[in-house]
Amino acid sequence: STSTVDESNGDFIQSFIWNTGDGGSTISTGNYPYTYNQSGNFIPQLTVITDKGCTNVIAGAIEIYPAPLAPTGEDVQVCPGEDAVLIADVQGTDKVRWYTSATGGQPISELKSILLTEVARDDFYYAESISEEGCISQDRTRLLVSTFEVPEVRLVVSDSLLNLPEATVEFRVETITSGDLATYFWDFGDGSVSNEPIPTHTYDQRGYVN
Repeated sequence: STSTVDESNGDFIQSFIWNTGDGGSTISTGNYPYTYNQSGNFIPQLTVITDKGCTNVIAGAIEIYPAPLAPTGEDVQVCPGEDAVLIADVQGTDKVRWYTSATGGQPISELKSILLTEVARDDFYYAESISEEGCISQDRTRLLVSTFEVPEVRLVVSDSLLNLPEATVEFRVETITSGDLATYFWDFGDGSVSNEPIPTHTYDQRGYVN
């Protein structure tokens, strides 16, 4: 907050005594910029003393609004190419601004949730809160959008050349990358499918499948 005094007769005023109302005070020879570090209602006072020893006290009222709490949220992980939604939770009627940097920059959205389409790589996003009075949270919340590792596998078949009518094949996969496969979907190429980890399928007609 900054208080000012008309100093058109400044040669008559010998000193200024500022009382900020929050425990801070100083003696100055003119205008006194001051930053309040806490919210609340304060009554600052200015005492002016002339070169003849006369005094005058001027008081005012200042209300300092509290800064809102930074948003809360959870990181999101998706498969490469999928869409992701980040959600920022705020207090009461507070609003949200999203950024791609921890400080500064231009907001990319003012919605509580943002949709990120076709995520291809890991990225950080930052959200800050804005109160009804226009106060901004002191910190921005960092949320991560990351992608799962795409499994690299190799298909293994028990036989690749078969004769009818005993054209039965066992299928399995060998995982090249680390981690276990959670689900399977097999398409045998003849209209049949399976979700078994190691399925066996019998072909009843001649042809080539891939």
